[in-house]
Amino acid sequence: DMWRVQGGWYNVVAAGSTEYVNQWDNTDNASIAVAGRAEYKVAGTWEQFSKESSFKGEEFGLLVGGGVLWQNGRSQNDGDYYSNNPFALTADAQAKFGGFNVIGQLLWATGAANADNDSNWGFNVQGGAFVTDDLEFFGAWAYAQTNDTTNFLQAGANWYFAKNSMKMTMMGIIPLNNNAAGGNDANDNLRGYNGGVGLGTEDNNFSFVWQLQMMF
Repeated sequence: DMWRVQGGWYNVVAAGSTEYVNQWDNTDNASIAVAGRAEYKVAGTWEQFSKESSFKGEEFGLLVGGGVLWQNGRSQNDGDYYSNNPFALTADAQAKFGGFNVIGQLLWATGAANADNDSNWGFNVQGGAFVTDDLEFFGAWAYAQTNDTTNFLQAGANWYFAKNSMKMTMMGIIPLNNNAAGGNDANDNLRGYNGGVGLGTEDNNFSFVWQLQMMF
């Protein structure tokens, strides 16, 4: 009951968005890849960790986890050894305190696309606290050391209408550097959308997100 492990064996992991199957470094003809994750539940229940928030009255929960990815590209692929054979490690921890939560995540990788060197790293630190039974304020700091360094803050609030079944989120995203979005090319944008956070210009653009989420 304390451990959970999952993994897979593939011919490619993290394919780019092109017309053919390719590998992490955007070259085709990948060979073999493995990815896996292990989690250890120190305290609490598994259901607590299916969401990021910790509602008032919940018991204390603590989860630590880690993951690994390795991919082998065939020798005829373009690029150096590290580009064709990316390797990545992750580590993270989540703590639930019955009304507020803290989450920390770390990533280290070799051979990632658009890197200035053979390895790069990043982290995300976030937390949230309920001020009433239904209203939660949260904040986060995300950083990734890549060719176009990503560095931004997020802050906002969740209003829960029916626990996790329905909630409204309002959030602001504040870039801390010009290239916070990951570059001028939308394909290089580490946030996954074009516009808002930086885009490699001299102006740091503030973004506001307003969304409604329903689960059924």
